[in-house]
Amino acid sequence: MNTNLSRKQRAFLAAYRQAGVMSHAFAAANVAKTSHYRWLESSPDYAAEFEDIREYLADELEREARSRAIEGMRQYKFHNGAPVLIACDEHHPEAKRHQDVAGNVSYYRHYYEDNRSDTLLIFLLKAKRPKEFRENSHVHLEGDLTHHGSVAVYLPDNERDTPA
Repeated sequence: MNTNLSRKQRAFLAAYRQAGVMSHAFAAANVAKTSHYRWLESSPDYAAEFEDIREYLADELEREARSRAIEGMRQYKFHNGAPVLIACDEHHPEAKRHQDVAGNVSYYRHYYEDNRSDTLLIFLLKAKRPKEFRENSHVHLEGDLTHHGSVAVYLPDNERDTPA
């Protein structure tokens, strides 16, 4: 971190990098929001450090979004408040041993699903390949667009049965 910064500036930037949320960083570093904005205007060193941290945090969010979109998140399943268990091989890394009163041994693990996010995948594609995946609409008008008189607009979903 830049040594030209004050102790308060360094404390805020460190808190922001850790928390990733401005309001949390203000509270953790005991810095007023107005001080931060004043520093952005008056200190190029502070502004540069702040921008570096913003980029770092954006990269972290993008990595997490990519992970959730492609690898998914493990979601354990429950039924009536109890975990759903499934039988598994004793060599499964999450196997738990169970022995019943007759001495029979079985192995089970908690059932889970790795849920991937199609929505996050769509957003990542739109960000990385906007030409192919972003919604684009273009309107090209030609001619005289001058209109003299009034225009009546009817919106069918405005709970009226007749045009205005």
